[in-house]
Amino acid sequence: MADFGTALSCTDDLDPLGRLVAGEDVLLQSLYRRLTTARGTLITDDDYGLDVRSFLGQAFTASALKTIEGRIRFEAEKDERVEKADVEVTAASDGQTLTGSLVAYTGEGPFRLVFEITADTVSLLKE
Repeated sequence: MADFGTALSCTDDLDPLGRLVAGEDVLLQSLYRRLTTARGTLITDDDYGLDVRSFLGQAFTASALKTIEGRIRFEAEKDERVEKADVEVTAASDGQTLTGSLVAYTGEGPFRLVFEITADTVSLLKE
């Protein structure tokens, strides 16, 4: 298990039971928050965040998907623990769901996340 420290469990909100997460789960939750926080809303960092739900509802050409992949990759690589990220995104034909994967390379090795984005939720699961 990667040593990314220990933190209170927090995705959309703090865990009401105050549970702790450790290892890669700390980084996983940090990446989740980066991808669900609108840029400019974090008081201590104007450049933090990319609300991936903002991509929904558009025409998803191959070029548009590559741009989304690049923006997700760029945001993930802002985390100093992530040395490199590879991202692949596909869109449902109705433009209301994006799915994809993010491979985050760290000093402890790579790990893969699978995500699904809808207007209501962003599911980000360590695989």
